[in-house]
Amino acid sequence: MPEENEQCEKIICRYYSAHIRPIVTNFAHYPDRERVRKASNELKRTPCGISEKYTRAVMETRQMVKQIMKKAS
Repeated sequence: MPEENEQCEKIICRYYSAHIRPIVTNFAHYPDRERVRKASNELKRTPCGISEKYTRAVMETRQMVKQIMKKAS
């Protein structure tokens, strides 16, 4: 079993005072990732948030599907 600090890899982006400072993590174990994602609901009404990062191709495809679904309804 890996130690606690070996379970995820953190990438902290450069700090800009006018922008949000994102922290990107890659989890070694899927259950840990899901536990963090499900716990993100507790961060409502706070300045913090958790979201998944997708590739540009995935985001563009999702945007096209969203537009198609909007036209269909």
